[in-house]
This record gives sequence, C-alpha cells and structure tokens, in this order.
Amino acid sequence: FLHMSHPVTATHAAQITQVLLVDDHPAFSRLVELFANKWGKGAYKVTAVASIEEAVIALTLNVFDAILLDGRLSDDRSPGENAEILAETYQGPIILFSGMSPLNFSTSPDYSRFVGSISKDDLPKDYFVDQIQSFISKHREMRSAEANK
Repeated sequence: FLHMSHPVTATHAAQITQVLLVDDHPAFSRLVELFANKWGKGAYKVTAVASIEEAVIALTLNVFDAILLDGRLSDDRSPGENAEILAETYQGPIILFSGMSPLNFSTSPDYSRFVGSISKDDLPKDYFVDQIQSFISKHREMRSAEANK
C-alpha cells in the first residue's frame, strides 16, 4: 500500500475524478490511467487494486467517484457477487469493466449493483472517459430520485 496517496483536500478533489480500478492485470491498470488522462486531460486519478479484498481496504482509506470492476477477476465469485461486496462499503457507481459486453446486462439480477458496463475495447477511444462521467452522473440522478421518493 506504499503507493496509495493520502486523501486529497476537498478543493483539489473537485477537479480530479477518483477512480478505483479492480483488475488483476497490473499492466492493464496502467493503460487505464494513461488513456483516462489522455482523454480526460489529466483529470483522472486511477487507483488500481488486484482484488476485492484490497478494494474494500482502499475504500476505507479514500473517497472514490466510481469503481471500475473487472468482470473476470481470478476469484471464484461472479461479477455481481463482487459488486455486492463492494456495495456494502461503497455507495457510489460501480461500473462493470469487461472484455465483452454482457447482452443480458440490464435484465440479469446478477448485474443489479452495476450502474452500467464499459467494454475494455473502448479504452483507446476518446469517449472512454465520457462513459465514466455519464455513469457517475446517471448514478447521481438515480440516487437523488430515490431520495425524493
């Protein structure tokens, strides 16, 4: 945990989108940060962890705007079960980050914790960060709609 930064002050945090990436390929994690900052003009801080257990610890140390959760971690849980564990600690948007877009995404109960999914193939495309932002906004709208019921 040497590379984890201290929580940033609120004024600074306003410009930086904090993303927690849960993916067990370290090289891929670096790519995510590179592309997010290429398209997002340096406004992204990507904290990468390799497991759900590490993610839960990271969530207690820092505030994140979104979680990108790899759909194929090398644990024996489904993505939905992993999202469920994260949701116990985390109230924000959890985005499925997957090599393929699940066709039954919206209907499968296993995906109910996810605000949406982003394909890993979209990483080099300029709308990659727009997708992250739109899921963050969508989640915020869903939360405020629930609060107003």
